[in-house]
Amino acid sequence: MADATHGHAAIRSTVLGSVLDRLIARGVSTQSLLSKHGMSLDILKDPYARLSVMEYAGFMESAAALSGDEHIGARIGSDIRAGDLGPMGILLSLSRSIYVGIDRIVRSTRSLQTGTEVALIENGDDVFWSYRLVDGHIWPRRQDAEFTLVATTQVIRDNFISRWAPQQVHFEHVEPESAQFLRRYFGCPVLYGQATNRLVMDRGPMLEIYRAEDTALVSMLERHIADLIEKTPRRSTLTEATRSIVSSSLGLRPVSVERVAETLGLSSRNLQRKLAEEGTSVRILLDEIRRTRAEMLLQEGTQSVGRIATALGYADGTAFWRAHKRWSEHSPRQVKASGSSL
Repeated sequence: MADATHGHAAIRSTVLGSVLDRLIARGVSTQSLLSKHGMSLDILKDPYARLSVMEYAGFMESAAALSGDEHIGARIGSDIRAGDLGPMGILLSLSRSIYVGIDRIVRSTRSLQTGTEVALIENGDDVFWSYRLVDGHIWPRRQDAEFTLVATTQVIRDNFISRWAPQQVHFEHVEPESAQFLRRYFGCPVLYGQATNRLVMDRGPMLEIYRAEDTALVSMLERHIADLIEKTPRRSTLTEATRSIVSSSLGLRPVSVERVAETLGLSSRNLQRKLAEEGTSVRILLDEIRRTRAEMLLQEGTQSVGRIATALGYADGTAFWRAHKRWSEHSPRQVKASGSSL
């Protein structure tokens, strides 16, 4: 994604005001944080102003350091209400089912927010929703990931099932020293060092109908989001949508042209032709994503090569080793031991 790789990935500033309010309530000096990351309170005058993803992610990491709370992103996320997330959050809260609400968020985020991979994919009785910042240079970004998954879970609990819990939660960052908080909050296993950040959910409760939608209000919000999309200078491409689906599938189900095409509602031939016109293919994207994630996970040095292979969707460590050999003259263990890509 060109925007992301050149540091222009952007999100709307809607959420920032809610984050600032909750930091202030915790006694954190937000003015110094804003100044440190090149932001000012003026950005809050327009809730739809575009805010650099790099600045925002850095702001959240600094907030954790300044507050002395490594779980600050997750704690703020647990305080979030639907309205704090702007029109997309309200749409989720008004939707007839969890599935419909999350699907609306995915479709809107792809168009409104550049530099972000999001996808909602079914896999048998499971449904998984993934979220990840594309630019690998934005690191660390733990607070943004934990805030996003916790805030989404909280809105679901507030508006659908008060004790709702996913089946698993995956994070791309390494396991923190104190992991109990997130396990208690989500009420399910939480895995770290994964290919992306995601909620793995039971399909049944997601499809249950919880309310009759206010069609007029839903239509108004969807029109409002459509108007915002018209003002967004950069639109999603098929390559970006495919990348999101491939990313969210790693480690959970095999990636194939047929599966990706089915998720996108295209024929396999149509998908291949359209991607070729954009200069890529499912195989190329899969290889690029695996290589980028492999380098990141190996450099962190906390996961075994076998676990990394599993997270990236390889059958075993040998298959991963062979793939890595095509990318580098050094073995995965050498890169892991050195703590760099060599």
